[in-house]
Amino acid sequence: MQSAAVYAAVLSLMAIAVDRYVVVAYPIRKRAGCQFCWGLVILIWLSSLALSTPTALHTVHLDLRAAGLQMAVCEEFWDGQERGRLIYSCFILFFSYFVPLAAVSISYCAISYQLKQRNMSGLTACQELRSARSVWSRRRRKTFYLLLVSVLCFAFSWLPLQVVNLIRDLDTDFHLREELREHHPDNYA
Repeated sequence: MQSAAVYAAVLSLMAIAVDRYVVVAYPIRKRAGCQFCWGLVILIWLSSLALSTPTALHTVHLDLRAAGLQMAVCEEFWDGQERGRLIYSCFILFFSYFVPLAAVSISYCAISYQLKQRNMSGLTACQELRSARSVWSRRRRKTFYLLLVSVLCFAFSWLPLQVVNLIRDLDTDFHLREELREHHPDNYA
């Protein structure tokens, strides 16, 4: 269920970024209603559950007290299906990191562009609004930096998880798995 929550968080951030763009690009357009929002939340969670299904099917709970360790872990085992695991891992990396990162980046770049266009068309035509134009320019720059920081935070917050998952999926000799196989051979038949 942890992976479903991660996917839901990432997809929700992507939906928020797209919604922000729509609000800035089309300020007088009628906003989405409550029914649309609930539908989007349900779609996000159904997509997240679907994306996490293979992980759930290949996860085993292991009690390591018999091995002398005072802990229990949940670990993925794709015995005999390493190619499927790698394909799934690449698919998840693409759809839970790169697609949302691209959507967030494009949305925020489009917001910055829209704000710049408003500056060019509205405030440069009037001579007496030079000080207002200067204030607007500072606000626009501030907004741009805020959006840039948002994209960078998204990228660098989710990147470590994606890298660790990819390394674990690429490293077929992952040490913990071998130890678990030695101490719990009945789980890996």
